[in-house]
Amino acid sequence: MSTPTARVSPNFSVKWGIMMTKKVLIEGMNCQHCANRVKNALNALEGVAVIDVDLDKKTATIEVPPFLDEVKIKEAVSEAGYEVMRIE
Repeated sequence: MSTPTARVSPNFSVKWGIMMTKKVLIEGMNCQHCANRVKNALNALEGVAVIDVDLDKKTATIEVPPFLDEVKIKEAVSEAGYEVMRIE
């Protein structure tokens, strides 16, 4: 039987443990298609859960395991065709 990966609280993943919430400011998102591309790119990163992509604010709010290097986030967004301006 496989190990469940369901969340038991907002900042905890059974598989990854304590998760960190980060807000990513992204340049170049102009439409819902752009937001979907960013969401898919971030969701493809191991351990990342996308909470929200806000087109108006040009941000993505994500939960990440503490071991995930921010460079990986920037690379995923860049490969999707957009630029990370800041990660908070």
